[in-house]
Amino acid sequence: MQYRSDFTEYRGLFESLQQRHIPFDVLGAEYAPELVERQVLAQYSVVAVPSDAIITPELTAALHEFADAGGELILTGDPSALLGELAVTLVLEGTRQLGGRFGARPEGPFGDRLPLLGTFWGVEGGEHDGWLLSEQAPFGPPELTYGNENFTPCPLRLSVPRGRGHVTLLPWTAGTTQRVSGLSSVADFIADTVADRIGDARILSAEFATSVEVVVGRSGRTLVIHLINHSGGRPERLIDPVPIRGRLRIPHRMAGDRPVVTSLSGADGPFRLDDLVDDLVRVLDGRGLDQAHLAGVSLGGMVAARAAARHPGRVRSLTIICSAPVLPESSWIERAATVRGAGLAVIRDTVVKRWFTPEFAAENPDIVRHYGAMLLANDTEQYARACEMLAAADVRDDLAEVTAPTLVIGGSADVATPPASQELYVAGIPGARLLILDDVAHMATAAVPAKITGEIIGHAASFTG
Repeated sequence: MQYRSDFTEYRGLFESLQQRHIPFDVLGAEYAPELVERQVLAQYSVVAVPSDAIITPELTAALHEFADAGGELILTGDPSALLGELAVTLVLEGTRQLGGRFGARPEGPFGDRLPLLGTFWGVEGGEHDGWLLSEQAPFGPPELTYGNENFTPCPLRLSVPRGRGHVTLLPWTAGTTQRVSGLSSVADFIADTVADRIGDARILSAEFATSVEVVVGRSGRTLVIHLINHSGGRPERLIDPVPIRGRLRIPHRMAGDRPVVTSLSGADGPFRLDDLVDDLVRVLDGRGLDQAHLAGVSLGGMVAARAAARHPGRVRSLTIICSAPVLPESSWIERAATVRGAGLAVIRDTVVKRWFTPEFAAENPDIVRHYGAMLLANDTEQYARACEMLAAADVRDDLAEVTAPTLVIGGSADVATPPASQELYVAGIPGARLLILDDVAHMATAAVPAKITGEIIGHAASFTG
């Protein structure tokens, strides 16, 4: 939960959970009346809130009710925001009072030391787990100051039962400390606190670099997981983006009997268009879908067309967007060699210019930058292999086998797959319709998203029984 008057504490909590790949939602405290009225908190098993986000008596009461009903509440900062029954014995603020102090477990490893920045509240009551605030070290040589470790009785983390739940208190500005220091030890302390309270209810665990954000949502009863690679999100970085590598574990109770699992067949070597079609079919199988309306953009259009030809009973309608049934072989082989030799950055400007018209790029620089960053976020070798796959791909012989009602959309300003390419689809697929959008280049879905969405939905709706 966050309050927009001061994002520092909230951002520290946000980044700690993000780096440890603990999925979460963000609730705005300024919408407290709606949160209370709609009983939004009841949807969660754990709620973490900075004390400065508790801005109304109604929100305070709702948080108390959440814990009373069995929820796990985590509070950082001022204990009086929720736990007025605890006695505050001291308040330390700023470098003058917190400098030379740290948090640690007296009996723990020497390296477990946490700095404290901002404000610390010393409290009495509750149960703590051994993490304590140190006394302030005197100024002097290391053999005197660091060899003389004395601790106060003030805990860094304590738990207070409330109703059927608990309030876990971090009586210091832990988020601010993480945000300012950037130390993984502080982020781990915060994330461990949350993970312990989630317990067996955690919906996934991930082993990725901290630059990878895991975002979880739902589509009906299906779990949808997005992996966002922030190492490629800034054009002014010094090195190429780091590819996503690691493991994602989902408990069986969440995945169900038919989890959706996709992969590039032969991901460690060359792959073919048919491999992508097989992946698409696995997605349908995993979702338990006998049929689906397919829409594909560019390479996705080739995949969708071949899937419709080879699995006609599973495709109810087909929409192909800014795609060509065959591409110039030599140019894609050349592109593969270029990125292997010099990286993706050397092709970014040229490729992105082909994706958008000059007018759109001038009016929407943020969108253009986003797509440039998206290109650079690809694994260089996998991109090169995709180029080689495109050089060999040809779905012209598949088109006559497509029986699904088909809409083909192109852009009049698309130089990557010009209207003549869409005309090849229409000529080969029985009954296919053609729609060419004026002054639209290759990334039509970014340039005119509402128009494309409306055409897909309208076309699919005509063949939904």
